[in-house]
Amino acid sequence: MSYIHVDLKTAASPASCWELLKDYQNIAFFNPYVEKSFLLGEQQAHGVGALRQCNFTDGKNFIKERIIDWQEGESFTVDIYEGTMPVNNIKTSLGITPNATGGAQLYMHMEYTPKWGFVGSVLNRLVMKSQFEKMATGVLKGLEEKALQSTSLPTKDVA
Repeated sequence: MSYIHVDLKTAASPASCWELLKDYQNIAFFNPYVEKSFLLGEQQAHGVGALRQCNFTDGKNFIKERIIDWQEGESFTVDIYEGTMPVNNIKTSLGITPNATGGAQLYMHMEYTPKWGFVGSVLNRLVMKSQFEKMATGVLKGLEEKALQSTSLPTKDVA
């Protein structure tokens, strides 16, 4: 099992960050790696059991994920149960911790197992882990940027 953890301190308020995070189906609004995201299943908007698909900006890769833990106003964890990523058993958490200045500490934590046995383990050390860290940093920076803009959320586009 491999782990990454990325933190980002921001002047954005915890409330503005959470407004973006809890809009589960619209992660593409702030995630620079997701072209389109939409709810799956019974269209539960958020909370434990909500399902989402994310189509990546490369036009060929995707993931399907379900929320397995939801801490209102603080964090959620998803289990990526299907997709084209070169890893298995992926659990990802996104969260917010208020800081003393009125801003927030954003974080993203991932646990995963590389596919392809020994070869995957080597690729993870050489390439994948640093790419996942870069991706997590990009997601948090995108979240920070949109939260600081305090723009209205996008219109819901359910596919």
